[in-house]
Order: sequence, then C-alpha cells, then structure tokens
Amino acid sequence: MMELGTTVMVITFIFNLAMIGVAGLFFHESWREQETRAVKFGLAGLAIHICFVFLLITVPIFQYILLIYLTVLVFFGLILLVPGRKNASALKGTSGCVVGDVEKFDERDVVFARNESLEPGSERYKQYYETHPDLKERDDLRRAKGGNLGRICSVDGSPPIIVNMVKGSFSGIKTMESNPHPQVPQGDEQIQIDPQEATERIKKWALQLGADLVGIAKIDQRWMYSHKGHLREYQDINTWGQEINRNFTYAVVIATEMDHEVMYAAPHSPVLVETMRNYSMGAFITSTIANWFAQSGYEAAADYASHYESLMVPLAIDAGIGQFSRMGYVISEKFGARLRLAAVLTDMPLVADKPVDLGVDEFCQACKKCAESCPSRSIPMEGKIVKNGLLRWILDDDSCYAYWGRVGTDCGVCMIICPFSRPNRSIHRLIKWLLKRSPVARKLLPHLDNVVYGRKWKTRRSPAWVNYKPQ
Repeated sequence: MMELGTTVMVITFIFNLAMIGVAGLFFHESWREQETRAVKFGLAGLAIHICFVFLLITVPIFQYILLIYLTVLVFFGLILLVPGRKNASALKGTSGCVVGDVEKFDERDVVFARNESLEPGSERYKQYYETHPDLKERDDLRRAKGGNLGRICSVDGSPPIIVNMVKGSFSGIKTMESNPHPQVPQGDEQIQIDPQEATERIKKWALQLGADLVGIAKIDQRWMYSHKGHLREYQDINTWGQEINRNFTYAVVIATEMDHEVMYAAPHSPVLVETMRNYSMGAFITSTIANWFAQSGYEAAADYASHYESLMVPLAIDAGIGQFSRMGYVISEKFGARLRLAAVLTDMPLVADKPVDLGVDEFCQACKKCAESCPSRSIPMEGKIVKNGLLRWILDDDSCYAYWGRVGTDCGVCMIICPFSRPNRSIHRLIKWLLKRSPVARKLLPHLDNVVYGRKWKTRRSPAWVNYKPQ
C-alpha cells in the first residue's frame, strides 16, 4: 500500500511539474502577444499548480484528488487525439465548393478596378454605369472622398513619416509594373526540363527570393478573369474591357507573411505599411520568376497587386497554400490569414500540389470572431450561400471598402483576430495540429478560444519603428 502511495505521489508530482511548465509557457507566449486576457489564464494556471505542489507535500491524501484530475485531463486529451474523416470537399480544392454553373468573374466589376479605372466623364465611365446603375452612386461617393483608401492613414492622423512609408512600400510595384508579361526572346529554343525538377527548383528559388509559402496549381479556367478592368498609368486605355484569352496551364502561387506584431495595430496605419511591403515583395518575386520562364522559352505572366488576370484565392486553394474562410481570405497552417498572395502563370509543364484540409471549414462554422469584430459588419454571421454556382461565405465588399475609405487603411482586423493567425509558436502549433486531425477539436476549440482570448479585437502596441501615435 505504501509503495502504491509512493508511486501515485511520484506520478502526480511529475505531472504537476509538467503542468507548471505548460502554464508558464502559455503565460510567456501570451505576454509576448499582448493577449491580456490569456495572460491572466496563464497566471492562474501557474498559481493553481504551484499550490498543488504545496498541497502534495503537506496533505498526502491530496495526491489522489490530483490523480483524478490527471485522469480526466488524459481522457480528454485522448478524445482530442481521435482522428476523424478528412473533409472531402476541402481536398477537392475549389471544385469542392462548385455546386452549379460558374460564370467567369469580370475584373471590371472589382471595386478597386471600378474606382481607379473609371474616370468620371470618360466613355468607359458612361459605358460601365449604363449597365451597372446600382453601383454608380456608391462609387461616386467613394471617389469624392478620395478613392479606395480615402485620405491615407486618416484613422490615426499619422505623421508624414508613416504615410511616406506606405507610399515608399508601394513604389516597389510601380517600378516593375511596366512589364508584367515578359516577352519570350525570338529565336531561342525552349529549355527542356523534367516537370518535377522544374517544380522543385522554382519552389526553392521562390523561397530564396523572399516568399514564405509557395505552391503549384493546375489552372482551372473558371478562375481566370473574363475581361480586363484595372488600368495602370503605363497601359493603353483601350485595353480596358478586353477579353482575357490565355492558355496558361500552371500557376506558381506565392504567399508572403504579414508580420503579426505590425498587424497588432489593426485597423491603424502600420497595417497599410505592412500590406504595401508585402505587395511589393509579391511584385518582385513574381516578376523575377516570370522573366525566368520567358528567358527559358515559355509564356508567363506575373499576377500581383493591380496586375491580376486570375483570382488569387482560388489559385492558392488549389495550390495547397490553405483553405477558404468565413472572411474570404485563404487561411494557411503556418500563418493563418496573415498572407498576401501573388502568382506566376505559365505554360511550362510543372507538377501541381494537392489541396489541403486544415480543419478551417468546420472551425469557421463555429468561430465567428472575424464577423463579430468586423468594423463594417461586412463578414456574414450566417452560413454559406450559393452564388454564381459556388457554395461559400460571401463578403460584402462594398461596405468593407467603404470603411477603408473612412479610415484610410485596409483595416486588417479580421486577418489578425483569426485564431489561426496567431504566431507560429509552441502552443499555437499544437492547436493547429489538433485541428487538422480532430473533429472534436474543430467544434470545441473555437468556444474555448473565446473564453481564453475574448471574442472582440482590441488594438495593441505597434513596434516603435512604425509607431503611429504622435510623439
């Protein structure tokens, strides 16, 4: 009996020390992430398990109470480890949400394109709003207030040094936007390379150039725009409205990470600085790779910022970058929704990646953090609906971009509040691992997340170098 008591004492003591370590790690990570509510839970866990050590030493019978506690935790942990079936729809990629006929998306209808390419009084302007009169009033109002972003960084009255960071970051795109479609040199023969080798080389190169994630998608023509709708300074105005007929077969999709500490400032101006940095990175990486394809004798086009011939989110899903979410962003395993996407379209034979199931679909059904914190209430609280033959959550892009115009930034609240978007560290990696495998975790953890972290977004400190508050 004495030996049993000693064994129980040793087991419970070791277990309790482990729990102190877990609570301490959780406290440390939460402190770094400025998660004040979670910090309190971490402190409470530390205090409770330190008290348990004292009780184990002074009250021997307490070891049996602690053993029951240990048994309950182990049982609960085993339940979370029971794997479930994979989401068959998610593993089909974008095809998994197709439930009817899909018409190609027209870039002329994209809110960015409408506000930047339809100059009031021009023939394009008259032509477009004759067929879309329901959009004219809201678009004219947005133009009167300064366009898509209104007055840049107006939400926090940022000093010129921050505003100029935004402009400087975006300038990287402008330096490359004159040649998104590099010409194949005349007379040069195509380089013949094994598709697997080409794929491996391109992926490694994209990461070396600065991409954080990269995947290959076999292009589904439904995700190519039907017509051009976005004009830049260098383009012939007659290209607006041109039909897009490209025979690209593969897309190299790259994603760059939005820094979580900068994103803590959402919806303030540091977010816009980070967004423009990522867009410039995307432009540099894809332009470089597109030129390599051209020099190798293959047609290619760099899709970035305002140079899209395809829809980035569907391509990223088919390339295995992540899954579609309630907020409309792609959610990746490593960075959550903190991503910016760009792609290179080409006819070089490559090897496509497979779509992934990270548990996002089921998680988003239970978690509504992004919708509850959205300042413009643009993210649906309800379930998916069918639109244009696709079953998905539908973002109200007009109310979303109207809010951008009021605050002068691209907000980012939904992107950073998503539980998947937390830093890719210890505790969060474990949670994502469970979500990939456990149907119980996908239903339970969204509610537990609300308890530990809270339901609504609260702006936090931004790094000193991009501090937007007056000194």
